[in-house]
Amino acid sequence: GFGEAQDLRNVRALREALGREAELMVDANQALDLAGAMRVASLLAPFGLRWLEEPLRVDRPAAEWACLAEASSTALAGGENLRGADLLLSPSVREFGGGVVLEAMAMGVVPVVVSFGGPAELISPFSGIGLRMQPRAGVVADMQATLERLASDPAQLAAMSRAAVRRVRRWFTWPAKAQQVLEVYRWVLGQRPGKPDFGLPFPDSGD
Repeated sequence: GFGEAQDLRNVRALREALGREAELMVDANQALDLAGAMRVASLLAPFGLRWLEEPLRVDRPAAEWACLAEASSTALAGGENLRGADLLLSPSVREFGGGVVLEAMAMGVVPVVVSFGGPAELISPFSGIGLRMQPRAGVVADMQATLERLASDPAQLAAMSRAAVRRVRRWFTWPAKAQQVLEVYRWVLGQRPGKPDFGLPFPDSGD
């Protein structure tokens, strides 16, 4: 941020400009310790934020996150900067790119996404988990069931983690993208027999 006082002025100005009905979120980029996060959460409470993202480092002890959650009237979010995580929970239906999903997969973190938009094209049944697109209550129920299933049999995550890394390296690195673009140019120039079909979502045999 730009310092606590300036950050608060910025949030106040945004809330006044957008009105109370607009959803407003703040990202602290893991910059605070527990005492600072509790103070900032209290100062931000009057602005009616949708959530406060990563006020603490993601790998801080769960007890610190629990303490902050209990003290904060604003919902907390975290996980974009993943360290030692097993899952990325990303139920958003507004992510049409889904770069964070690729970042997670590249680190062997298994994504759980709603089967809609960009994220649904990035995962496969071997490397991620897609939840059925439905009203919010249904997504929440499916997410809970998925977490309970994985908690009861966490061993299955190891194979999915390896598959996620393989999938990113095969299809989503810059060299892989460059090769795909090259095949398009080869088709345009008549240097290959047919239009390239990369088969989105990309195939995955699980091997």
